Amino acid sequence: MSIGSCKIFALFILLIFLAKMVVSLYFFPMMKKDTIFGILAGFLLFFFCWQPSAAASPHVFVSTRYQFVFDAEGLKGVYACWTFDEIYSAATGAEFDYDKDGRFNEKESGKLIRLGSQSLPDLDFFTHISIDGKPYPVKSVSDFSITFEKGILAYRFFISCPLKIDDMKHRVKISPYDTEFFLVMFFADNDPVMFENSDAYQIQTDIGDDPASLISFDMVHPAALTLEIQRKL
Repeated sequence: MSIGSCKIFALFILLIFLAKMVVSLYFFPMMKKDTIFGILAGFLLFFFCWQPSAAASPHVFVSTRYQFVFDAEGLKGVYACWTFDEIYSAATGAEFDYDKDGRFNEKESGKLIRLGSQSLPDLDFFTHISIDGKPYPVKSVSDFSITFEKGILAYRFFISCPLKIDDMKHRVKISPYDTEFFLVMFFADNDPVMFENSDAYQIQTDIGDDPASLISFDMVHPAALTLEIQRKL
């Protein structure tokens, strides 16, 4: 929803509020007018000063890396590696590190993996992929692992997105983001992109804002990683 739409909606609510105030003053004249106008002034202040971006402030920060896996045919898929901020990591560790040893055992990480496997498919695993300009929804992953070590929570999973690569140039774009802006996802400063079995291919990479996408009330362009891939001659 854009800022304009939000303010139109707020104006509609304001009109309803004013109508109720008129009715209240007519039927209940004993009500203190200064109280009513104080409430109204507060509402007006909220209407003119409120910005949607404040309501959509992020709560979790996630650093991401991507390891692209190739074979003789072309691209097999990509491993997504997420590292969460210290505050969210500590909160998750406090909830799921049942034996309080500072790390997740198989049982502890298994519960988180089950929860993630249930909720993340509806959100495309916060991973938005396009292949040669066509969206590639991420509805399932494999090799899902979760670790909690030295106070840091990390996810790793494999996204299958096979692409047969020939002499023609192919483009793969991957953009990690939460449309609600509850999570802020960004590419890691060190080694954000890695490759496996890629010797047969010529690969160019670029990371920058994606002008084709908008999030956080249409105010933010999420970052995207673009790969241009073709078989070496």
